[in-house]
Amino acid sequence: GPGLNASVYATHCSAELSVGGASSQVSCTLGDIAAGVNVAGTVTVPFHRSLLWVNVTAQLSSISLNQNSTGGPLVGLMRTYTPGADFFTPTVVRWYEDVTLTFNGTELDTRADGDHVKVVTDGNCSGNSVVPSSGNHTIQLGPADGYGLEQSTYGAVFFAAEVVTVCYQAAGERGFQRLQPSLHIAGVRHYSPTHIPTRSRVTLVFTGVQLDASWNGDNARIVTDGNCSDNQLLPGTFWKESDGTSVHNNTATNSTMFSVEALQPGEFTVCYQLKGSDKFVPLLPRLRVEAVPTDVEVELLTASLLAVAGKSAHHQLVVRNSGPGWADPNVVVHVKINGSEFLNVSAGCILVHTENATSLGSLVECSLASMAPGESQLVNFSIYVQPAYSGVASVMASLSVGTDNQTSNNLVQWVRTVIEPVLVLTVSNSSLPPSYHMRFDWSVQNTGSAESVAYDVVVVLRLPGEAYGPELNISSSGASDCVIDRVDNNTVELACRLGLLDGGVQRKGIVTMPLASSLLWTNVSGAVASLSLRQPVQVLDVLVRAFTPGAMS
Repeated sequence: GPGLNASVYATHCSAELSVGGASSQVSCTLGDIAAGVNVAGTVTVPFHRSLLWVNVTAQLSSISLNQNSTGGPLVGLMRTYTPGADFFTPTVVRWYEDVTLTFNGTELDTRADGDHVKVVTDGNCSGNSVVPSSGNHTIQLGPADGYGLEQSTYGAVFFAAEVVTVCYQAAGERGFQRLQPSLHIAGVRHYSPTHIPTRSRVTLVFTGVQLDASWNGDNARIVTDGNCSDNQLLPGTFWKESDGTSVHNNTATNSTMFSVEALQPGEFTVCYQLKGSDKFVPLLPRLRVEAVPTDVEVELLTASLLAVAGKSAHHQLVVRNSGPGWADPNVVVHVKINGSEFLNVSAGCILVHTENATSLGSLVECSLASMAPGESQLVNFSIYVQPAYSGVASVMASLSVGTDNQTSNNLVQWVRTVIEPVLVLTVSNSSLPPSYHMRFDWSVQNTGSAESVAYDVVVVLRLPGEAYGPELNISSSGASDCVIDRVDNNTVELACRLGLLDGGVQRKGIVTMPLASSLLWTNVSGAVASLSLRQPVQVLDVLVRAFTPGAMS
């Protein structure tokens, strides 16, 4: 037919049907052939599946030969095709997804010892630079156990973003044949930077194959637990920087950009999602986020100069971040007190218990959250010293924060000896004019410093039982209430509530008794009690004179 043709360089060839039409004949006139010369040619037959294999008889004739050929006609079964794949589809696939490559060709063989496929990264089908994947060139193709096929399939999952070469080896062939065009495995090759600071906006650049930088293109996320499928996202902000275009170049790699501002230090997993995919792929290495070191200090800004038993003292702390970094993740201030209790504290502070605490509420923990460079925050609190406390009152404030690289200024103390009252009870003779006045004087004085205070002071005097009667009386300057009580036949008690005594203040009083010779000289005992005293102040058996000796007229 018209497709039958023979070609030899500088030689005329013709094709014709043989007598009877049982065969076709090609004749070429080669002319003279000198010694050592080789003349070669090609015969092309029409495309028909019945002609993939043909029986060929060849015969050479020359006037220089005694016979038509040296050994009679040459007969052989000739193959008019090269088995294997001509091309494949698709030519763009996604990494980490199930991929099926479909090969189209001639006489494909999917039996176990049939055709093979190899995907290489360096373009060398004879080498072993195979792209990382779930498959290899020894696996069986599909459909299973087929031969003489025009189409076969190869399934794999590719784990690298590359522009690779697909190689196909037909059964019985000596090597792999390179197919065109290249296979584009879409995905990310790498990203940078992989080490960023906290609290700063950083652009992550993803470089790979067939990435899409448009707003509705590829996507990315950063997770804290390594699981790209959940929503445990890195604290902070993360957004895409789009160029407004969709980038798909079949011959070149491209890049996308995302901005991140991380609030928390640590190591996190960056995940990338190609457009059209439902899978986020974890990238390596992990993203390392480090906080910029900073200097956080605590200072006792204002404080009461004195610690007075029975009074409160106000304190104010200032916590200052001198920079250059943020104080992360949280600034925590601990305030521990001794010899007192908290009256009130700033918002964000709570009373806690510790093994070292001396009493309930002796330790306060204040969470101030994160602090920007140059930021200051105040912590206010008041402490109350118990009225009967004696000794030292102290405040110790300390702070802790993960990014602080200077800890020498993280502690401040306030220590004061508590000012306490000193109460003195005096019982003495009266200084009235000479007579049997049947009286004696008493006084209670706070001889402590002027800042001291004695709270709820009560004085009690004890007289013999015979002093009890209508004439028995007790009076005092500044007393709110005085009472007389006969304890038993031998004892009478006189009590006055004096209330509050500031330092240096004295309260005086007089006791008047019945006129009886047995009371001219009287043993008086007394005691002073107060909320500010751990033990009462006592005087015992003071002998007082209830008269003034001397002439009356």
